Amino acid sequence: MAKALALRLRRLDAIREAGGRLFERPQLGRDMFGRGDPEPIAEIKRPQWSATLYDLISAYATERQRHALRRVRFAKRKVWSLVEAREALQRLVGATPDWSRLDEYLIAFVVEPSMLPSVLASSLAASLELVREGALEIQQSGAFAPIYLRKREGAEPVDGQSSS
Repeated sequence: MAKALALRLRRLDAIREAGGRLFERPQLGRDMFGRGDPEPIAEIKRPQWSATLYDLISAYATERQRHALRRVRFAKRKVWSLVEAREALQRLVGATPDWSRLDEYLIAFVVEPSMLPSVLASSLAASLELVREGALEIQQSGAFAPIYLRKREGAEPVDGQSSS
């Protein structure tokens, strides 16, 4: 125990001596002083570049385009899903036994003109799916001609589920 106490006392002496040496060192602002005010940076009054009117206009246009594209926000489009198209075609085609135009079926569902491409695409895909399942027949006389649909003769009503 005496050895441990002696060791701690020697450490305390060493710390006091180190602290005394630190306080004896010269200090900035008391024993020594810094250099005077910093020297100013020389300003060049003549510009080192030149630009034409074309350069200025093209730079302005580039900046406007870069910032204009950041603010563009597209409205979310409402689309007609394949499920909706399939349900509508099953109801409408089941009600008429004769050939009917696909776009005549869809007139009732197109509320907004912006939805027309979505309605046409979804309905065509749904009608092809119904043809594959054997519930519908499709006929078209030529390229870009109207598409005609009818319920397949002898076909059972399709309840929306594939029969594999």
